[in-house]
Amino acid sequence: MTLNSMAIALNLDVVGWAPVSNLKIEGPLPIWLGDDGLVGRLACPAIMRMEGSPLKNVPLLLKVGPVVERQGSAESWTLTLRPGLRWWNGEPINGEALAVWLKASLPGTVYEKLGMTLASNPEITASGPLTTKILWATPPPFGPYVMSGVSLFRTTGVETECAGLYSAKLSTKGIELSLNKGYVSRYSNIHIALGAEEKVPGHHRLEFLLPRTASHMGPGGVIRSACSAQLEIPLVTGIIWNPSSPLAASPALRTALTMATPRGEIVRTAAAGLGTLLSAPILRTHPGYNSALLVRPYSLETAGQILEQAGFVQAGFAQGYIGQPRQKTAGKPAILRIARTSGEQDLIEKIIVDSFASLGIKVEFDEASAGGAMFDGALASTFISWTSQDIRSLAHSSRLKSSAKLKAPFPFDGLSDKALDEALDDYSRSTTQATPDVKLLGKVHEKWFDLEPWTIVMAHQYCLMGDGIKIPSKVSLLNPDWFRHLTVD
Repeated sequence: MTLNSMAIALNLDVVGWAPVSNLKIEGPLPIWLGDDGLVGRLACPAIMRMEGSPLKNVPLLLKVGPVVERQGSAESWTLTLRPGLRWWNGEPINGEALAVWLKASLPGTVYEKLGMTLASNPEITASGPLTTKILWATPPPFGPYVMSGVSLFRTTGVETECAGLYSAKLSTKGIELSLNKGYVSRYSNIHIALGAEEKVPGHHRLEFLLPRTASHMGPGGVIRSACSAQLEIPLVTGIIWNPSSPLAASPALRTALTMATPRGEIVRTAAAGLGTLLSAPILRTHPGYNSALLVRPYSLETAGQILEQAGFVQAGFAQGYIGQPRQKTAGKPAILRIARTSGEQDLIEKIIVDSFASLGIKVEFDEASAGGAMFDGALASTFISWTSQDIRSLAHSSRLKSSAKLKAPFPFDGLSDKALDEALDDYSRSTTQATPDVKLLGKVHEKWFDLEPWTIVMAHQYCLMGDGIKIPSKVSLLNPDWFRHLTVD
């Protein structure tokens, strides 16, 4: 029986869902949860969403996809809501409410997704009880699915309301989802915990176990064998390199740093084997991942040869090094100073420090907020957009400058490359069409691989465990309804 079967007032506790791990409990529910693969699907869905392989945008709260019409030099998009939609308080959602939301959300979404500022806003009006028309004076340089993945919501005072099956409230322990009147589901209440919690008698339980990479949290080697399923999630850990650093100033040098990072060992020992190795921050299961671009192997020998060719030779001895430290002729021993941006990950740090010491390079980790010498890189964990795998926010030069409107979470300007920017822009624009062009994402992958702006340490996997729930052996985020299709023991 699925979660959409007849409700019998069961309670479900969800523990370990990473997108809520850093949630602040004060204030309204953050709307960024709307496309998180769980909360958004149940409580705050979008009017359209991306799904599947092959990749496509499909209507969700809309009855059909946007209807595009040319009217001379103008272009109109007509959006029609599905009948029967209600806000959490039971009030019907109509074309006027959709128009109000679009006026408030469209310009910001275009900037966030595409880096574009609208020269002039379109005329947005309710054209019927359930329809809204967007009229552009001239056709925009993007498609009618630009709002795909963006939650439909309204704010009244300090309260936020969406159009989901469940209404959501923040509590001191997490997010509480309550089934709205008039809807039917297996669970009347779903509790999404902020942290670890003991099992509640009589409640069903779904656990997402993500092995921690800090040593004080204990080993995670026993986790994998107990998993009902493994879920690849768009959470990537990597080292972003500062292109102004002498040790990371060229693609060849950054490649050497990647080949000196024992990523396989990190996955095995620091993540309990729950991770995959990538040659770009695009999940392997995504149709845009270019499997011909192989993950670079761990090789201190090859890394050393590249460094030698760049003038970083081994000479003399120094404290804190295994063997001879690597340095420029008559220079100081090489030191890599890496900023921490994602909390405690000392198991990863130790493995990296030991490996680089064997190469003759000393690695020092410090907080990103620390002053003093320039950082050569930053160790960070970040989520990629759920289904599109659009990495524009991670790699476009406009997002990687300290002066950027939407700042990157590391203390230096990232790599700037015109060809990569163009490839990123092309794919981002394609995601606003009914069928995104995954070949364009493949081109992004190629440019990334050539430049190696990050060392991608791993993509994380969840270990899924259920109590009272049957979990299928294969679960994929490419199916945005995976959670709703879980069955009950």
